[in-house]
Amino acid sequence: MRFIKYLSIFLTATFTLFNNSKAHAQILDSIKYEYGLLYFHQYGPSSLPPVIILTGGPGNSYTQLEEMAKSMSTKFRCILVEQRGTGRSIPDPFNSKTVNVNSVTSDIKLLMENLHLDQAIIVGHSWGGMLAMNFAATFPDQVEHLVLLAPGPHKDARNGFFCIVYEPHAYPKC
Repeated sequence: MRFIKYLSIFLTATFTLFNNSKAHAQILDSIKYEYGLLYFHQYGPSSLPPVIILTGGPGNSYTQLEEMAKSMSTKFRCILVEQRGTGRSIPDPFNSKTVNVNSVTSDIKLLMENLHLDQAIIVGHSWGGMLAMNFAATFPDQVEHLVLLAPGPHKDARNGFFCIVYEPHAYPKC
């Protein structure tokens, strides 16, 4: 019985090591900005096309989409941002002046400048999708492709979703 237990542990460890050997290691780095440090995680070689991945929330951890970044890292250089106000990227002071849509949008630009990226594929989930749309509207020349995963509406949206959710009294007029 003991032999089976040790064999099971050995096979699990071997499979884990073999399976993870195809993925690229995570690299943690940061960029200084006026109110602190912006942390980000990279997966995959820098020679591959860059993909900036923005998580939901606001306030969700980068780990929300970490498995996706790991699985994509054989074909893309995935960059997961610890958005301002989350994880290690806590500004000082922490208030609406230092954490807002404009500041978080400018952080993406700062990240791209520091990584010497002219363009990137921007992937956003939920809140990250709204942030991705705002970045694309503000800096369209820096977005190679925009990928939205269950996003909320952009602030300028005037479609049926916006009307039903935010202005139900005005639907279907708006």
